[in-house]
Amino acid sequence: MSEFTLTVQGRVRRGDQPEAADTAIVRADPAWYVGLGSAWPGQERALLVDEVGKLLRAVSEHCAADLGRRLHHAVWTITGDPAEVSRLGLHDPACEQCREGTLAALDYLAGGPGREVAVGQMWWIA
Repeated sequence: MSEFTLTVQGRVRRGDQPEAADTAIVRADPAWYVGLGSAWPGQERALLVDEVGKLLRAVSEHCAADLGRRLHHAVWTITGDPAEVSRLGLHDPACEQCREGTLAALDYLAGGPGREVAVGQMWWIA
């Protein structure tokens, strides 16, 4: 599948502005897709957007809560492209956790064809 981007909107009030940001990377599960068989020539599978959206919202809100923050919004990119994972995951070269998480994701992608990860860029409200 080609890269897919999903935006998750937090429960914000009018005037809420993002105050901080962070990144998370999770492995994309093959169960996130449904096989299409011969129904759509050239398209083997389809992303279960509603289910994946709920999961990524929960991950985003959990990450925010762990920091004592509320989620403003998150942009999740599902991809198997190592260059894109590096670009999105290494947003802050000084962040050791970002570097470790990105390297772990790149190792996972290198482990076999068809593997994907979801890279989330998340913005917080106090």
